[in-house]
Amino acid sequence: MQEMEPPPGYGQQGIAYPPILPKPPQEVIRYTDLSNNAKAVSEDVARDALIRYIDTTCCWGTGPAKKANIQTEAWSSIACIIESFVEYRVPMWNQVPHKGEYFTPLGGGYAPQPWEIIAQPIPFFSPTVEDIEVPYTSTVFTCPECHGHRRVKCNNCGGDGKLRCNICGGDGHITTHHDGKSERRSCGHCGGDGRIRCNHKDCNGTGKITCPTCDGFANVRKYAFVRRTHEILKHSTVVDSIPDSELSPDLITAAGGLEILKAQAVNIAPPQGFSPDLDHALVQLDIIASNDILSKNAYLHQERLEIKSVPVSKATAKVDDTTFHYW
Repeated sequence: MQEMEPPPGYGQQGIAYPPILPKPPQEVIRYTDLSNNAKAVSEDVARDALIRYIDTTCCWGTGPAKKANIQTEAWSSIACIIESFVEYRVPMWNQVPHKGEYFTPLGGGYAPQPWEIIAQPIPFFSPTVEDIEVPYTSTVFTCPECHGHRRVKCNNCGGDGKLRCNICGGDGHITTHHDGKSERRSCGHCGGDGRIRCNHKDCNGTGKITCPTCDGFANVRKYAFVRRTHEILKHSTVVDSIPDSELSPDLITAAGGLEILKAQAVNIAPPQGFSPDLDHALVQLDIIASNDILSKNAYLHQERLEIKSVPVSKATAKVDDTTFHYW
């Protein structure tokens, strides 16, 4: 039995290109009340935060922090987050022992393309990996490792069936010392042969083990399968109203805040009607997310959009002639 040519679309392992969903019409939201209404934390809260930071990360004492003159002011940052739940389908090949089970042979019917395969739906935003066998791609042929003999040379003993004795080191004799005298005698572990039976449970001294490729069935089956992967792609941006902010956008995105908008749909177009800066940022974020999906040849199942206002307090502390600030 010889291996046959693969069906169309499965000649090489690679990426399968999914169908592309068009964007729906833009949703216009007349929501313009994004004024900075955040409240600054109190001086006591800011001082306590500074003392706790010093206690855990700094080597200098908390005395300066306790006597520092601290002033606080509040700002708002707008965090925008797009999460895309996508699917990849990658055609691959696998080879397993053929134990006589039923299979759909290559050429016996139509082998569907990766995105034509009907698969079970997955709950949205639940990352998974699943392998699906492609029908009518199987071929059965003689095992290339054992050539149909079912057993191969044991790697433990090199096919010899025996190993060097671990007591006498292969010499066959051992030397004992008693009452200041030395006596050389035959090794009782190997019987003086210097070698012992291979301890591999399948070899057991025969020098052969069951072929790991065909599992001792002499034939193997090669078939195509599609690796179906679901993943969440996350993209975010921050529209910052804080002058000269040194904060990482990731910190603002991860923080809690006042919900401005939450939406989930098959394909969300960037909403408009906010401030010009936020409208522009949403369009840019949507372009980045869409290009990422296209570049990875992924199929978009669902999107989540979150826009939130995150209050940020800036504390300015003065100790003697030194002034510094923290967030």
